[in-house]
Amino acid sequence: MVVGSDFGYNYNSNIADGFQKDFYLWNLSLGYNFYQDQLLAKVKVYDVLNQNISSTRTITPTAITDMENTVLQQYVMFSLTYKLEKFGGKKKDDGSMIFID
Repeated sequence: MVVGSDFGYNYNSNIADGFQKDFYLWNLSLGYNFYQDQLLAKVKVYDVLNQNISSTRTITPTAITDMENTVLQQYVMFSLTYKLEKFGGKKKDDGSMIFID
């Protein structure tokens, strides 16, 4: 089993009152190695706390505009990764190299 987690805190102080200035972003994953540890099946949940926002401030010569946009919300992604043992003619078993002309 392979467990992964990443956590971040975002704060935007340059935004008007009434907009959400901060949020936490937490992603979790759980994977399982099989087929002689060459395949990894993984499930990853993005934005576990469902707080991801996009608050921005745009400043032009005539206006200051604060906006809050809808961003990609909480979702789950499944992946399957295959680990390559041999690459570029190198053989892992005995440490020798094979060159092909």
